[in-house]
Amino acid sequence: MEKRVIRDVHVPKTGVPFNLCVVHKGLGYVSDLPPFREDFWANLRTARERRLPLPTYIRKPIKEEEEIIMNHLQLLLEECWFQYKAYVESGSLVTRPVGASALRRGLSPPLS
Repeated sequence: MEKRVIRDVHVPKTGVPFNLCVVHKGLGYVSDLPPFREDFWANLRTARERRLPLPTYIRKPIKEEEEIIMNHLQLLLEECWFQYKAYVESGSLVTRPVGASALRRGLSPPLS
């Protein structure tokens, strides 16, 4: 199984040169997940593109940051599991709509 980047529509794109989750040879690798919601990432990407000063992150209560990280981790790992299961069953990688695990569980998009 070749390297495959795992994405989910409910996990914000960072706009930085690393992947939040990768599957390689049946193992899932998750990088450090920052406790940012999509609105902060959007501001960060815009500032980088326009070469403006980066926005300041205002810390949220630890419980809220923990919830953000754990939700993102769960979505990414569910997508890893789907990719691995599909690979084992079919012998090749299967694609499906990004974020299907969240939709299957009835999750709504993250709040801004």
